[in-house]
Amino acid sequence: MLDVSSDTSLRLAGLVGASPAKSLRTYKVSTQMIFVIAGMVILLLTGCAGGDGQKDDTDRWSETKLYSEATDKLKEADYAK
Repeated sequence: MLDVSSDTSLRLAGLVGASPAKSLRTYKVSTQMIFVIAGMVILLLTGCAGGDGQKDDTDRWSETKLYSEATDKLKEADYAK
């Protein structure tokens, strides 16, 4: 009697007697979800990877100050700056 009720409950849950097509479809959805989650993790990590900790304050400088600093660095042969 216990075997019959457990078999019936498993069939109702879809764990026993499922068709191969249904099982395959469930597997494809699981694989797609893994790829979606992996893609989201990759995007999150690449978004956090930017910047090397150095701040550049030149974006707030006026044109005159930027030009004078650039000409000073050019005269000093500091081409990287």
